[in-house]
Amino acid sequence: MLPLGLIGLGPQWQCLYKPALQRLRPRLGIRGVFTPIAAQALPCCQEWECELQESLGSLIECHEVQAIVILDSGWFSTTPVEFACRLGKPVFLADSLGTPSPRLSEVVALAEDSGTMVIPDLLHRHSPATTRLRELLATRLGKPRAIECDVEVGPSGRLPGFLANPWAVAIDWCHAITGTIPV
Repeated sequence: MLPLGLIGLGPQWQCLYKPALQRLRPRLGIRGVFTPIAAQALPCCQEWECELQESLGSLIECHEVQAIVILDSGWFSTTPVEFACRLGKPVFLADSLGTPSPRLSEVVALAEDSGTMVIPDLLHRHSPATTRLRELLATRLGKPRAIECDVEVGPSGRLPGFLANPWAVAIDWCHAITGTIPV
């Protein structure tokens, strides 16, 4: 079983990540949780019989935790990813780091230098509608000649997940569907 550490519980914890982790419970286990507001993490810690960590550093440095899942980066920005890379612990990013691209370039370099896997969620690639569209393209429709995207977001102007920019999500989705670089 791969022991995980959760950072933040984010808005999609209850509806998306908690059920997924419950289904994968024989393979994945939660060993520690850190949220800036400890009371939010107590029910999760009780359910998973894991420790509530007092700080971001204590969670990432915990010897029982072998991989980190960032469900809500909050005000930490790239700090959890940087800590994890320095310790060689893989990271799954379910939330945008909310950082300008120059800082992300440094994090990418750190991950490459340390050999640490940093994996964004890219949920849109694996939605049921996307899976069905891939099946249709492979069987009945053939290769698409063009894809037109209308992107709608809520009042925040961003989407949940690693690629918070709606146009970045649309471009990545087009790339995933066609297997080519969008123009």
